Amino acid sequence: MSCSRLPVDYGLLRCQRSVKKTVLVVEDEKLIRWSLAQNLALWGYEPMEAGDVASAAESALGRLPDLVLLDLRLPDGNGIELLRKLRSEHPSIRVIMMTAHGSPEDALAAMHSGALRFLLKPINMEELRGIVRDALESVDSGPQREH
Repeated sequence: MSCSRLPVDYGLLRCQRSVKKTVLVVEDEKLIRWSLAQNLALWGYEPMEAGDVASAAESALGRLPDLVLLDLRLPDGNGIELLRKLRSEHPSIRVIMMTAHGSPEDALAAMHSGALRFLLKPINMEELRGIVRDALESVDSGPQREH
């Protein structure tokens, strides 16, 4: 009998319900944010969405995500500054930076600030699926290395 068919408390046998990993998508372009969130949901993750630095910081305060997909340029701030803030408050948080307008200097700053990856848009969804999976599997295997 599968876990989903058992009651949560079945005598001494307790059924552990799997908890979906959360991914916060911080992207000011609504269509890109929606597309990323839809794909994450299809891949079995629970997406959270934010369109700017302020709402991203508020979302992370309310519920710390397992992973953040973070745009470099946002209407009310810089993604690298938000990355630094998140990592200073939550050193083990995993962040993947994305941008359509990145420079080698931006990529270097993001990596030195603790980003796992620096992706250029347009994002290849199949590639992103593997990157997200690998980043979230590393959550289960221990803390991210500190920079």
